[in-house]
Amino acid sequence: MKQSNNPTLNAILGIAALLAIAFFANWLMAISSAGNKTLDLTESKVHTLTEGTKSILEDVKEADAEVVINYYATRDTDFMPQQLKLYMKKVDDFLKAYKAIAGDNLRIVNLDPKPDTDAEDSANLDGIAGQQINGENLYLGLSVQSLDQKASIPYLDPSGEPQLEYEISSRIAQVTRTDRPRLGIMSALPLAGSPAQMPGQQPTRPSLFYQQLQQFYEVEDLSMTPTAAQLEDLTAVLLVHPAGITPETEFLLDQYLLEGGTIVAALDSFSFIASQTAGGNPMMGMTGTPTTSTFSNELLKSWGVSFISDQTLADGKYRTRLAQGDSTSILSLTKEAVPDNGSIITENINELFIVFPGAFTLQGGEGLKLTSLIRSSKQSGFVDSFRAARFDPTLLTSVRTDDKMYDLAVHVKGTFKTAYPEGNPADAEENAEEGSVAAEAAEAESEETAEDFLKESTSPGNVFLIADSDFLADQFAFNPQLLRQGLVLPQGDNLAFLFNLLDQVTGSKHLIGSRSRGDSRRPFTVVQEMDAEFEKEFGEKLQKEQAELDETNKRINELVRQQQEQGRLAATPELQAEIASAREKQVEARGRLRELEKDLRKQKDALAAGYTKLNIFLMPSLVALIGIAVFIKRRFSTSAR
Repeated sequence: MKQSNNPTLNAILGIAALLAIAFFANWLMAISSAGNKTLDLTESKVHTLTEGTKSILEDVKEADAEVVINYYATRDTDFMPQQLKLYMKKVDDFLKAYKAIAGDNLRIVNLDPKPDTDAEDSANLDGIAGQQINGENLYLGLSVQSLDQKASIPYLDPSGEPQLEYEISSRIAQVTRTDRPRLGIMSALPLAGSPAQMPGQQPTRPSLFYQQLQQFYEVEDLSMTPTAAQLEDLTAVLLVHPAGITPETEFLLDQYLLEGGTIVAALDSFSFIASQTAGGNPMMGMTGTPTTSTFSNELLKSWGVSFISDQTLADGKYRTRLAQGDSTSILSLTKEAVPDNGSIITENINELFIVFPGAFTLQGGEGLKLTSLIRSSKQSGFVDSFRAARFDPTLLTSVRTDDKMYDLAVHVKGTFKTAYPEGNPADAEENAEEGSVAAEAAEAESEETAEDFLKESTSPGNVFLIADSDFLADQFAFNPQLLRQGLVLPQGDNLAFLFNLLDQVTGSKHLIGSRSRGDSRRPFTVVQEMDAEFEKEFGEKLQKEQAELDETNKRINELVRQQQEQGRLAATPELQAEIASAREKQVEARGRLRELEKDLRKQKDALAAGYTKLNIFLMPSLVALIGIAVFIKRRFSTSAR
């Protein structure tokens, strides 16, 4: 065969051959398992499935029943926003990775719900909500089913990317689980909802986190006065704002724990949710619910901890930026707030919202191991709870820090000793009321009943303590904007943190490892720390100037009142001179305050400008320096030849 000498033809054939090779190579990679392998160089491995998800999918692979994912996504439309298209591609890649691990036992059905089609009818039956975007009804959601179990995600919102893997994996775990642990719940709040208070009113729906618990656990409402029989055989007891708990109930919990039980308690120095129903009395809710909840000192001491509940913890580093101003008592806790203790509970926690919390201090105890799960920074201190709840702006400069970190979540495990060595405190009160004769009979009977209660653990138990209960409230645990649209999407890792605790003790180890993924957002914690230092430095000066201004205002009001009491339209010359002098001091004090605030703003602006310049010029400078170094090296190499 004679070879062509036409250069143009040879070039065209060569390019065509390269294109064909590239096409078929990509096609072969796409249909093979190698096509799903990636090299993930991100800090938090955001493009790699977690070990928990892999374990769940391995179970699916070996199971007898098939899992079907109906994936609803509007594909062919010009109205789909670019952000949603990019997110859809990420969901596509996730599901391909799921399929690669689970194999034939996981079937993914791709559906495009166009109007008046079977796919649209199927979406409606599966509870998948279409979103009105640019005047079009667009779909991006999925449902998971196996045998007679079904769970759905009505809308995959791009803002919920860090929870994407957990949302999908939890639905798979939900439909493939055959048994559910029994979870008892105690709360002074109406977590399970409440009936209508009067005719014509709508009943209160259950809390969203309560509804999600019902999907994974056999939830039993214990009220605030459970019986010993109700506590038997419970996998765990969850207490959320147990305000007004009685000594008798504490004794029952003590005995449950000594039998190897698990207690998860969310206490509170100030419950924002309880305060929202306040009717005239800021200390009590409409139903008589106190805003503070804690256990007795005896019970906490037997667990090796103490709880500061009379004040609220504020933290300058983890402050939350709100529309009405910064709040140092609503904490946005980052990964830095998680001690490096190797706990799987907090391994994938990236962001927690804690609202007006108290704080724990660890005392320790024989036979107990105490582990701090979440801590404040050293820029934390205590403030008045009601000033914090009113978002008092002066709190930013009045927090007195002591260079100490406080515990916001604690795990205590081991062999416990009873907090009530004399027995049920309710029995002791009853005996005291019966008088001396009955007391003698009770004393004689005590020897016979000495074995009726436990004095130490028969098997190791677990106690998880959290210094806040509002972190589970709808407006803090879920995206409030989407809630107003009727969509439920977790916000941050609040819900994941609770489920991690429960999964740790109920045996669902796989789901812990797939809770939350790394977030691409990076909070400016360094800037926040410097802000807190500036405010600490200027705080005393600001307070001093403000106190002087308040005193001057008070003096002016007194002088004006004196003038009115004298019944004169014009004050005496002496009184006029005193009022003028006071007002002059008032103007001077206000001027000094403005100057201090201006200095504070200048330092903050200089800090922000410095970091902006650093971000803009650092990387180009590094590239230029590397380029110059390479040029010099090559120059010397050339000269040496």
